[in-house]
Amino acid sequence: GSSRHGSPGTCSNMSNVESSTVFKILHDGDLRRWRVSEYESIPFAEFKDKVCELYGLKAGDATIKYEDEDGDKVTLARDRDILEMSRQELKIIRLTVYKNVPPKSDATRVAPSVVSSDAVEDTLPTKPKAKDDKIKEKLLKTLKKELKEAKAAKIPKALKKERKSEIKTEIKNLKNQAPPGASPGGEQPASPAPSIE
Repeated sequence: GSSRHGSPGTCSNMSNVESSTVFKILHDGDLRRWRVSEYESIPFAEFKDKVCELYGLKAGDATIKYEDEDGDKVTLARDRDILEMSRQELKIIRLTVYKNVPPKSDATRVAPSVVSSDAVEDTLPTKPKAKDDKIKEKLLKTLKKELKEAKAAKIPKALKKERKSEIKTEIKNLKNQAPPGASPGGEQPASPAPSIE
């Protein structure tokens, strides 16, 4: 009777293995294996946390993509994506974890002005004694351009805020020295920037 006894055991064992999925997760050349049961019922936020935890990353600092049946890399961003991934019936799911890095060109362009905020002061020695309106206009234009760049820059919010208020103060100081109504174009509000989320 033992053989009859043994077969249901192996069956349940098999179904157990079948219901769990193997993930092969790659990040920066480091490959990990992760076996999960019924992963499609895990909320996306929790799923991402667990994957990022393997590499000591914060969920907000990473993007996860999986390889679908066609070999395309598809981004996982919400619960619906996890369900979609489970529908592919992939035996092994290959995930790639990307660390979110701001584009290099932006970083290098913004960094000098952020690091050396007083360098802006140094480059404008004419500011206090700028009697010539043309010089003032030129300076205002430069500052406005810098403000625009600061807004578009991919840098932490706190730094961006600091940078923007710095430039605004500069503009304000300049305007205070300018004769009233010298540059009406400079009075535009600097805050509306719908592109920044």
